[in-house]
Amino acid sequence: MKVKLSFLFILISIFINSETTYSQCTEAKDADMAKYKRLTETQDAQGCSQCAMLALYLCSARNTVTVEDKRMVSSLITQTKGNIVNMGQPYCCPELVSRQPQWGRDVGNNISTGQSLASGNELNNVPGKGSEIATIAAEIGVNLLSDLLDERQAKKEMERKEEANRKIAALENSYKSEFLDVYQNSAESGSEIAQMKLVFEAKKLITEYLNTDFLDKLTPNWHNWTMEAAKNNNLGAMNFIAEHTIYDAVFGVKYDFGITKEQGIQLLEEAANLGSNDAMLMLGKFFSLKSSLGGGGDIEKAFYWISKAAENGSSIGNYLMGMLYRYNDLDGVTMYYLKFKIKKDDQLAFEFFQKSISITDEVETDYSKSTFMNSIISNPYLGSA
Repeated sequence: MKVKLSFLFILISIFINSETTYSQCTEAKDADMAKYKRLTETQDAQGCSQCAMLALYLCSARNTVTVEDKRMVSSLITQTKGNIVNMGQPYCCPELVSRQPQWGRDVGNNISTGQSLASGNELNNVPGKGSEIATIAAEIGVNLLSDLLDERQAKKEMERKEEANRKIAALENSYKSEFLDVYQNSAESGSEIAQMKLVFEAKKLITEYLNTDFLDKLTPNWHNWTMEAAKNNNLGAMNFIAEHTIYDAVFGVKYDFGITKEQGIQLLEEAANLGSNDAMLMLGKFFSLKSSLGGGGDIEKAFYWISKAAENGSSIGNYLMGMLYRYNDLDGVTMYYLKFKIKKDDQLAFEFFQKSISITDEVETDYSKSTFMNSIISNPYLGSA
């Protein structure tokens, strides 16, 4: 890396410095060049090396005397600033990134950079025109910069993955100590309550971190436990199976429960008729979701189930009723949900909102804590209430 940087700095110095037009742009005469060359060797080699080049280009701008030179140096300044910004903050040289170039005055000889380079001592032994050498130098510099950026990006990606793995390991350890060690023996002995507790706590991690490996890894028997619990009319298990049968394409988290979407809706209706507010809300939001987005697209069924949840003491159900009477839809902007054909009534909406916040004895189920369905009302792809 240091060899690359040193070669790149020397190459660009040769490219821009000459005895005539750019004799002032040396580390001995330009404080910024000296500063960032030193920082390149002692601190962030990738970021500060580009600052050193930017200092060189800004110095060159002060000595630029032709339109051709200005165009070339201006392009190099813009590209280098872009590279520094793309590396992310904190920048090695924020003052240089915000600095505008000060262009030199035409002294009358109209000597171009290429001509100046061709007359400089650095290129006395180099065959070919100075402009061609400048072009080659710029191309090599760009390639080296690209390599440096790729290496930095790869390093950041590796650090991101390592951090993600550390978080996952911490979550797994927390799950094992808080839940697995407590409920595993009972779950393996056939306790449905313990089994579903483990399933929903693992599912909660999927909801929060979008990592579908948690269930299989932490609770290998989750599928059989959930299917058996649903047969016993466990409301949480029934809602879990229905949710991922109806919304598997939306969430991108697909589990094979062996039933169709229509059977999933029927399972939700069974859970709702057994008193599950979670099922009522899911049905209400499914039928209010536009059919073009995979929803049921039936405002009559949607209103029925939402109002039923509200009557059954659901805080979310009352909130949604308030939305319907205030906006005639569930998200206020009709982006995802159908427009309901009911008369707007601000007073009635206020009463529903009041009731929603006054409900304090509603018990949040383990299923509702673990699901996408009770998180964000405005986006059905992330959640719905």
